Amino acid sequence: MEFKKIIAVISTLAGGMLFFVATRAENSFISNALVWAGLILLLLGVLESVYVFGRKSS
Repeated sequence: MEFKKIIAVISTLAGGMLFFVATRAENSFISNALVWAGLILLLLGVLESVYVFGRKSS
């Protein structure tokens, strides 16, 4: 269970960092693709965090 928590936090942070870096990129096509990839990764990380941290440990 601890491993899933670590993965959830890392994916959320990675998505946030990718989104942050992509919004400051110069090339618009690459920036657009990275912004969407960062948002998707951030959303998946948040959903995974809610699922992992919201479950009762058995």
